[in-house]
Amino acid sequence: MPPVTTVVKGTFGYMDPEYFKRQQLTEKSDVYSFGVVLFEELFARPAVDSKLEFSQIGLANWARKCVENESVGETIDPFFKGQISPNCLRIFDNVTDNASVKTDPKGLR
Repeated sequence: MPPVTTVVKGTFGYMDPEYFKRQQLTEKSDVYSFGVVLFEELFARPAVDSKLEFSQIGLANWARKCVENESVGETIDPFFKGQISPNCLRIFDNVTDNASVKTDPKGLR
């Protein structure tokens, strides 16, 4: 299916950065949003929290940095600590990778 070009609309924090940049919806746009929802559950925080320091405001980018730095175990919701195995965290990471919640040096995938 070819991408659909449209005026950018959506909820900040859930919006696929490629959609925002190119104004084209693809099948991956919804999948990206799903990855953000998964991160919301794992870290027990909203997709955007303006009360946090600048580098942590956007959950998707902050969570990916936690995954890259291998600090997820220290930053996940305390409810999950000791309740989720390292293997489950790796699977969770694979799912979010497939959901395109990744960052490159410019914050876009």
